[in-house]
Amino acid sequence: MATAESISLEETNKIRISLGLAPLKPAPEPTRLVDEDGNVPLTADDEERRAVENLKNLRTEQAKIAEQDALRQRIQKYVYPDIFLLNQLILFTVVNRARDRRALNEKLSGPTLGEPGEEEKEDLKSWIKRTKKRQRELAERKSREFKSQDQQSQEEYTSGRGNFGKLEMTF
Repeated sequence: MATAESISLEETNKIRISLGLAPLKPAPEPTRLVDEDGNVPLTADDEERRAVENLKNLRTEQAKIAEQDALRQRIQKYVYPDIFLLNQLILFTVVNRARDRRALNEKLSGPTLGEPGEEEKEDLKSWIKRTKKRQRELAERKSREFKSQDQQSQEEYTSGRGNFGKLEMTF
């Protein structure tokens, strides 16, 4: 690594004069004055630097605002109409469900589970008689169905048996 060497302004001016160049003038040091309040006033460079930073910040904020406005417009253009249609669809389905529920309730006849019916007014003895009668009727119906199915299967079996004897084998 090379080490950096520097020379002072007087040495630089001696070299410049020996080469026939004009000497460099030292930069004046800014004098900072203090107000009566003890505040140090800003120099023109500091004020300019601060103004440039303020301008950059202002432009970035304006760019963000413009981007948010563009996004808001896109949302309004595409999403809000969809939200309106979605609300219409939800309202339509709610109305249809209520209408269907009302129609179903009109179809139902007799007492529901929440309403007392004639059966609840009965005593226990009549309820037992009625349930036993229902069970007997159900059992009779099932036995009739089983008998008819058994007869059908017997008929199919016997009618198919006669066909087996008529088959001829040819080679």
